[in-house]
Amino acid sequence: MPKTYTAKEREEITNKLRKAANDSLMERGVRKTTVDLLVNTVGIPKGTFYLFYPNKERLFFEVIMQIHNKIEREFIESLKQTDPTTTLDEYVDIIMEAVTKASNTCIIRMLMDSEVVLLMDKLPNDLLEEHMKQDNDMTIELLKQLKPKKEVKIDVLSGAFRTVFLTLPYQRGIGEATYMESFKMLCKGLLMQIV
Repeated sequence: MPKTYTAKEREEITNKLRKAANDSLMERGVRKTTVDLLVNTVGIPKGTFYLFYPNKERLFFEVIMQIHNKIEREFIESLKQTDPTTTLDEYVDIIMEAVTKASNTCIIRMLMDSEVVLLMDKLPNDLLEEHMKQDNDMTIELLKQLKPKKEVKIDVLSGAFRTVFLTLPYQRGIGEATYMESFKMLCKGLLMQIV
């Protein structure tokens, strides 16, 4: 019979697993992070892992979404600090600040190693759809501040920003010296189309 855990023990184990997953994703990536490695790091039996997560990908997604949500909250807070005098370049700077924060996380490591596809292939569609909805919600917040002069399809604009973000693994091929400036130009171009 599997061991039962108190709410406090469950929370502690979950937090330890999230930290171990984040650290291992940063150091090793998706492919080289195994359930065995995670349970050895945390000091729990392998069977216990499966009481918490059906697979490592679900844990990774949870870790990524925690980071994503924190960056998103800070992004939205920055947007709320804007006013009608805020320039397009200042909005682009807010976007770039969020991208810079994301660049220092395991999210970028996964993108750089093209491992995000491995993760997405193992996740149920409802989780991916939930993530896209969150991106759309963030885009809505951006539009509230920008007050576009024409109708904007939220899912299309959100998808366009995701497309730009997904170029991050190709910095070398695009040109490392000019990549961030090019990224910024693409973001400004997207914003110029809606205001």
